[in-house]
Amino acid sequence: MEVNKGSLGKIISSTVNQNRLEPDQIPELDLYIDQILMLFEDKLGETRRREKDKILTKSMVNNYSKEKMIRPMRGKKYSREQILQILIICNLKNVLSIGDIKQVMTRLMEEGVRSDGLEEIFEKDTVNQLKLKEGISTIVNGLRENYAEEMDIKALVSLLLSLASISSYCKRVSEAMIDSFFVQDEKTKPSSKSAR
Repeated sequence: MEVNKGSLGKIISSTVNQNRLEPDQIPELDLYIDQILMLFEDKLGETRRREKDKILTKSMVNNYSKEKMIRPMRGKKYSREQILQILIICNLKNVLSIGDIKQVMTRLMEEGVRSDGLEEIFEKDTVNQLKLKEGISTIVNGLRENYAEEMDIKALVSLLLSLASISSYCKRVSEAMIDSFFVQDEKTKPSSKSAR
């Protein structure tokens, strides 16, 4: 199997430039769960790996609510603040465990971070995302320079390992941040021996 570096570049570019759901795209008025599901599907649908994969389901939202990862509901609608909390969870769940995310969300609520504070988080994240995209492009282009224009399976797997390593480094840094700054009970902190 031979893969052209140009084809690989298109995959990388389309993945890095996928749509995001931004806070300004979330209505100010409260939404029913079906409206939230449609909003997430519309804005984040292209991030699915497979067509049948779900971005968000009623069960997921119910579980987040039961686990107290989002503020309690009043009535049958979700506030803008709750939707922003769900959005944070959805962004983190691709990398972190639900337990880790619960630590983060619990701490945000304990610190009294409300809708304005959540929007501020996303504003900073948008700036960081632009810098990350530039950095990822630089890293991937640097890695691709090590390979011929037509890549065989060995070269492709080698590049795949390098990209997986980047993901692993980022995950481990995220977990270390949670262990250091969000886990409050010493009994629930992972021991350094069990760290990966």
